[in-house]
Amino acid sequence: MFNSEKLKVIGNKHFKEAQELTEISINGVATFHQDVQAESFHILGRCKVKRAVQADRFVNKGSCSVNGKLTCNQLVNIGQGSFNLIEANNIESSGSLETTDSISCKTFQSMGHLKLKGGLICERASIEVSAPSEVSEIKVTDEVTIKLAKLTLLNVKSLIRKKMVIGSIHGKNVDLEHTQASQVFGEVVKIGSNCKVDEVFYKEALDVHPSAVVNKSNKV
Repeated sequence: MFNSEKLKVIGNKHFKEAQELTEISINGVATFHQDVQAESFHILGRCKVKRAVQADRFVNKGSCSVNGKLTCNQLVNIGQGSFNLIEANNIESSGSLETTDSISCKTFQSMGHLKLKGGLICERASIEVSAPSEVSEIKVTDEVTIKLAKLTLLNVKSLIRKKMVIGSIHGKNVDLEHTQASQVFGEVVKIGSNCKVDEVFYKEALDVHPSAVVNKSNKV
């Protein structure tokens, strides 16, 4: 059971004790030195948690870092988020998302900067490349799609240089654009425009765009 109290931070505050609340709202600057539990955790300012966070809904529209494990039902990241380990059901990120360990979730949607050192494990992943990004590994049980973000006249030149760099990709259906990968594993694999892949392993079908480079392909 969560404490029914709500916490709203406007100034600059430090919390030395563990927190277990219904709602936390950070409009200023907050530092939590122990574990934090909340049904709703909403950040508009700057927040640092030195231990673990457990929340039903975690929304970051400012700047946050969590040194411990973040466990939540839904993570929405519109600002700059730096995490260690994330376990969630649904993740939506349109800001900058970085992790030092892995992300495990059901659905993952991203449009922005990604730097996932421990990789991504999920059922479905949809990623729009709008900034240089790095992911060590992506493992999905269903479908993974990586596309170039929609272009406008103002950002054509800048976005065309952006690329996703991944060590390996595992999925049932794999559809890639603007991606550089060492290995790709899938049943149905589509290597789209401006991709560079060292090796592809596929079961049923492989489609390679004329502008893409695949050094080696293997039907297994």
